[in-house]
Formats: sequence, structure tokens, C-alpha cells
Amino acid sequence: MSQSAYRNAVLQRLEPAVITRLELEPVDLPVNREIERPGSHIDHLFFIEDGIASMTTSFADGSEVEVGFAGRESVLGASSMMGTKKSLNRVYMQITGHGFRTRTDIATREFKLGESFHDLTLRYMQAQFIQSAQTSGCNARHSLEQRFARWLLLCADRMKRRLSGFRMNSSPTCSVWPAQVSVLSPTLFRRRGCITGSESSEQ
Repeated sequence: MSQSAYRNAVLQRLEPAVITRLELEPVDLPVNREIERPGSHIDHLFFIEDGIASMTTSFADGSEVEVGFAGRESVLGASSMMGTKKSLNRVYMQITGHGFRTRTDIATREFKLGESFHDLTLRYMQAQFIQSAQTSGCNARHSLEQRFARWLLLCADRMKRRLSGFRMNSSPTCSVWPAQVSVLSPTLFRRRGCITGSESSEQ
């Protein structure tokens, strides 16, 4: 498979020899597919080709807060190559897609060579840190409407298309975002064709 055939931003930039050493296997990523769970071992790294994954922090009462998300720019599970044995967050698919995965031990061996995979992974993680910092600032200073608009724009940027098929009533977003989102979505975004939803979800 040539580099140009990959949609994931990291895989696109890796040399064919690195791709071979990573022993990638294709994987379907349907909505709600869990990639990481708090306290579970990180056995695989995932490279999303299409779709959106959400990273959340869970609380004792069962509630969750989204602290990050990723699309085809991502290397999910990268912290395992730096000594993290168990996940601290829940990571699951928010929008269905597909991608590739590799075993953590294989990826770690490649990472320790200090070559292109090492550098690209660190660049991705730096971008994630910056995104998390911006999210914290946005959550502290912006209104619910502004925060949700930012979320939609970031998703659309990663999907490289409008979210015309996004349905609030069936999306796991509803368990992460406040309940008011189902009220905001039709009044602010449905008329623009950004998302869709049933009448019951808009009341």
C-alpha cells in the first residue's frame, strides 16, 4: 500500500520501510467502539483514517467530561511508548469510521529507533497538549453555544466535510455535552445543514 493511499496524517509521512515494520492491520471503528478504558492496558496503537474519537475523563457519579478528541491526524495510545502501561481516560468512537492498528510492543520498538515515527508521534502529542489547553480556556470563558460551535468546527476540519449526517439524538455526544445541546442544535445549527435530528430530540 503506497503512502498516498493513507488518509492518516502520520502514516502519510512514514517511509515504506517503517510502514512494513509497524505491521499494520485494518480495523473498523463503529460508533461507541472503545479504544481505551481507564485502568486497562494499552495493547494497540490506532491510526484513524476516517471518523472521530472522543477522550473523556470519568467521575465517581458516572458522568464524563470530554478532554480531547482525534481524527485522522492521530496516533491513539501513543503514551504507551513512553512508559504508560494503563490508560487514564476513556477513548471511544464518537463518529463511525475505520483505520489501522499495530501492537504496542511493535510500535514501541519503532519509536525507540528515534527516526521519523518517533518525531511525528511527538509532534502529534504536542498538538494534542495545545488543543487541550485551548479547550480548557474555551470551557472557562465561552458560552455553551460558542463551545459547541467550536466542537463542530473541529470535527468538520478533521472529517474534511460538513457534518450533515450528524444526529444529536443518536450520538454519544449527548452523554458528554450538557442536555441543553439538544435544544441549541436545531436553533443554531440545523438551519445551516450542519447537523440533523428527530423532532423528539429538538423539543
